[in-house]
Amino acid sequence: MFAKLAAALTIAISVLSASAIPVTSTGLVVRGGSHSFDNYGGISSFNGFDNFYGSDNFDNSHFSESSITVVKEQEQEVVCHSESIVIIQQRLLVLQEMAKRIISEQICEVETQTVVFEQFHSSLHGFSRDLRRFSGRDVGYDSDISSHFSNFYGSDGSLSTDDWGFSGSDLGHSYVVPSGNNWDSSRSFGSVGNAYKAARSADGNIFQPEGSSLMKGNAIQLGSDHTAFASPMARYRRDTSTGMFLARRYQLKDEVTDVDRYLVSSSSRNISFNNWGGLSSLSGFDNFFGSDNFDGSRNQEIIIVEQEQVCRRQDVVIIQQQLSIVQEFAKQIILQQICDVETQFILLEQFQSRLFQFKRDISRQSGRSVSFDSNIAILILQLLNSDGSLNNRNLGFEGRDIGQHSRVISGSNWDDSRSPQSLFKLQAILQLQNL
Repeated sequence: MFAKLAAALTIAISVLSASAIPVTSTGLVVRGGSHSFDNYGGISSFNGFDNFYGSDNFDNSHFSESSITVVKEQEQEVVCHSESIVIIQQRLLVLQEMAKRIISEQICEVETQTVVFEQFHSSLHGFSRDLRRFSGRDVGYDSDISSHFSNFYGSDGSLSTDDWGFSGSDLGHSYVVPSGNNWDSSRSFGSVGNAYKAARSADGNIFQPEGSSLMKGNAIQLGSDHTAFASPMARYRRDTSTGMFLARRYQLKDEVTDVDRYLVSSSSRNISFNNWGGLSSLSGFDNFFGSDNFDGSRNQEIIIVEQEQVCRRQDVVIIQQQLSIVQEFAKQIILQQICDVETQFILLEQFQSRLFQFKRDISRQSGRSVSFDSNIAILILQLLNSDGSLNNRNLGFEGRDIGQHSRVISGSNWDDSRSPQSLFKLQAILQLQNL
C-alpha cells in the first residue's frame, strides 16, 4: 500500500513541479488541501463543477452517517429479493452504456470527460466501502435521486437536458436501506474480503503494449447500408495511473521511469464465479461475459456508421445530476435484487471494472473508439414497470453482445499533439485527489 502511495506521489510531484510543468498553467486552485475544477485549464465546460459536491468533496467522500435521513418508501420496509444473476448483470450493463452515452454525447472536451468520469467512478468506490462495512454508513441508496431515472429521455428519444433541481449535497436526504441481506458481522468481513480479492484477481489490471494486434482494427461490411469497424476490445489494463500509460505511449518526459515496476505484464486469471463460495445467487455468473472475460474486455467492438452524431455541450451540473441518478439506481438494483452481500460486491466490482475501461477509451490508450452500444443503452426504458418498480424481465442479451452496435460521437477536442500531455497533467492531479 505504501509503495503504491509512493508511486502515485512520484508521478504527481514530478508533473506538478515548477521545473517540469508549472501549476499555474493548469488553472487549478488549491484551497486548504482541496482542489477546485471550476474552469480548470480555462475550459468553460468545467464552469460550476465544484458546486455539485463542493471543492473539498470531489468524490463525495464527506458523505457521512450524520448526513443521512433514512426513509421508508410508502411507509413500508424495503426487503431484498434475489433475482437470477443475469437479470442484474443486464441492468448494470445498460446503466454502464447509459453513463458512457451521457459523457461522450454531452461533453466535447476530453479533459472534462475525464474529470466527470473520475468523479462518478470514485463515488461508486464509496459504495464499495459501504458494502464492505468500512465507511460507517448504512448500506442504501437515495430514493429521491433514483426516482428521476424514468425522466432520462425526451419524447423524441434524445437525452433530457432538464435541470432536476438537486446537487450532490442532497445525496442521502431520502435514504432507503433495504433489509434481508445475509450480512453477519462474525463472518461477513472475511467472506466479502475474499470476494474482493477474487474479483480483483479476475480483473487483471494490466495493459497491452502498443503495436499489439489487439490495438489494430479491421473494417467489416454490414450490407449496403452500414459500414462497421471491428477490433477486439483490449483485454489488458494498467495498475497505476492513465498518465503513466500516456507517458509511455507518446514518449513524454521520463516521469514514470521510477514506477515502471508497478506495471503488471501477466494476463488476468481465469477465475470462475459460478456458485463461488457455495452461493446459489452466483449460479450462471460466468455465462454473461465468459469465465475468462470478467469485465468483457475480450469482446469485439463493431462501430456502426450511419448519420454522424456530434457531441453537444451541456452544463456540467446536468451531467453530474444524470450520473448521480445512474449511480443511485445501480445501488438500488444491487441492494434490492440480490440478498447475498458477497454477490452484491462481485457484481459491483464487475460494473466498476467495465466502467474503468471507458476511462482508457477517453484517453485513447485502449485501442477502442470512444463509443457506447446504442442497442443496449436504449434498453434503459425497459428497466422499470409502469408503477415505477424494478422489473425482472430478461432483456434478451448477454455481456458478449456488448460492442456489437457501438456508436461513436464526433466533435471532441482530442488532438494527438496536445491532448496526451494535457491528460497526463490532469491525471496526476486526480491521482492526488483520490489519495
